[in-house]
Amino acid sequence: MSEFEASPNAEKQMKEGREDSRPVIRLSLPRTFLKFIPIFLLILATLLVYRPVLNSEFINIDDNVYVFDNLIVQRGLTLENVIWAFTNTSAGFWHPLTWLSHMLDCQLFGLNPGGHHLTSLFFHLANTSCYFGS
Repeated sequence: MSEFEASPNAEKQMKEGREDSRPVIRLSLPRTFLKFIPIFLLILATLLVYRPVLNSEFINIDDNVYVFDNLIVQRGLTLENVIWAFTNTSAGFWHPLTWLSHMLDCQLFGLNPGGHHLTSLFFHLANTSCYFGS
């Protein structure tokens, strides 16, 4: 039965001459939509919880090493900087994707911390959504 199809009993009621012989229309949500409701709720909760970071400043725990005191990162994505990201172990780790992400943030948002935090928020949302993909 489609979403807007009359129930099989409606035709039977009309044949029997019942007083209330209007067809019964049932609206139902497709199962595929229902499957995504938890994802939508988690995304909404994540947005609500992390929204205040968009107005937050950088913090002086490691943001100085990764962003606001790092002139290489601040110059953005260049071939030289991409090579640096893949060959460097600053901050004690080899994590080129982190460096590339910060370089792209600096290229897009400059030193506006809200833009950098927005990228992190999108990563949180993507990770939240991926949980249901498996």
